Amino acid sequence: MKKRIVLVLLLLLLATSLFAQKSFAKSYNKDGQFNIDVSVGWAWGITGSVALEFIIAEFKIGPIPFDFGIAARGAMEYYQTWYYYGGSYIWWGAGPLATLHMGLAPIPIEFFISAGLALYGSTDTYWYTAPVNFGFASVNGVIWHISPNFGLLLEGGYMGGAGVWGIGIELKL
Repeated sequence: MKKRIVLVLLLLLLATSLFAQKSFAKSYNKDGQFNIDVSVGWAWGITGSVALEFIIAEFKIGPIPFDFGIAARGAMEYYQTWYYYGGSYIWWGAGPLATLHMGLAPIPIEFFISAGLALYGSTDTYWYTAPVNFGFASVNGVIWHISPNFGLLLEGGYMGGAGVWGIGIELKL
């Protein structure tokens, strides 16, 4: 019990020290910049995702800067199943997304969220008979900036029916 209390107090101390600074938020993008995100991972199977993002503008809510952009993203997921029925299947999804970024100043970490629409499909004809479907997409994640033009990426989400979960890189052009 005492260890939990000490851990909670340490986490509160860290959080208050981050927010006690004058500028705890920072923008890691510039207006008109292009970002390329590539990730691979494992969800229900092997997943891969690629995105090209264009940063439109920065805006502020109080002292906190946010970066707004648009992205074209594609994702593919390959998995093999042994339950219910056997086989290997490919799910794919692609579409436009609106993106929002917020970075932290004390540590070079940036959070992003995105939402949009997706065309998606699957070779799984047992459950899904339509070759192409229309749905929602959302991919969210964290970027650790190693340099001004390069970062390590951890992201998760979905593109219609295709799951996205992986680690990768971000390149700023």
